[in-house]
Amino acid sequence: MHEHAAQLLDDVRVERIGPDGPEVRYRARLSEAWNFFMPSGGVLTSIALRAMAAEVGDDWRPISTNTIFHEAIEDGPLEVWVHVLRRGNVATQLRAALGPAGDDPRMEVQATFVRGRRGPAVVPREYPADLLPAEACEPYWRSRTPLPFFRHLDTRLAYGHRHWVSEWEPGPARCARWFRYRQPPLREGRLAWEAYPPLVDTMPAALFEALGSEHPRMYAPSLDLTVHYLAETRSEWVLAHARAIWAADGWASAEMELWDEDRRLLAYGTQTMMLRSLPGERVTSGR
Repeated sequence: MHEHAAQLLDDVRVERIGPDGPEVRYRARLSEAWNFFMPSGGVLTSIALRAMAAEVGDDWRPISTNTIFHEAIEDGPLEVWVHVLRRGNVATQLRAALGPAGDDPRMEVQATFVRGRRGPAVVPREYPADLLPAEACEPYWRSRTPLPFFRHLDTRLAYGHRHWVSEWEPGPARCARWFRYRQPPLREGRLAWEAYPPLVDTMPAALFEALGSEHPRMYAPSLDLTVHYLAETRSEWVLAHARAIWAADGWASAEMELWDEDRRLLAYGTQTMMLRSLPGERVTSGR
């Protein structure tokens, strides 16, 4: 345990205020602890996910969230408006709108929650066998103070570069890091679903691998974030394996896989991003 590390489940907690027309309103607070250069879209998604989970009940689990960010949100008091679109026997769809308290919504999340059913088990996506386990990888931040978000995670580099350390040539648009929450966000001994979006929302580093160390510094605010919640895990370490799949005209697209130490696929995510410049001469990874 790290006493100064934030507990994610505390920071995505919501309080039900009550019905507001066809919607139910929740109160939350966005902590600055989980910022990159701006608040983590993954953490914001987790706040909305928590509110929607409260509406459907404990016998449902999320299978997907689709988030659109249409205006920046700063840390501080938030309100979440949850609307149940359809409540079925085995699948329920909801919409959540989130924004600063007393202001208009600045992001929207659509989610599907499901109950277990019988069916085939097929995982065609293969584990990236060229990557070493967490204990064989070196710490990522050993020579640099990380951005606030990463101060609450142990991070090991499985594939890619420390973008601030040395010169390196452009290569495959791929990055892989092992993450372990310093204050594990567990529910009944398993990593909580709310722990997945913040890890999925670390894709830009894959694009920076393709640019090389001489490219001007950049960061990549999210336009949207899609997460598929595939399996639960008791694993401490989670492998976040990202690939950039396209970039042009100041925009980019990427995908992410989360795997546990037993090589089980936990989540799959996609994202489009806006590329923005930072002052300086070298590439840096905010995420």
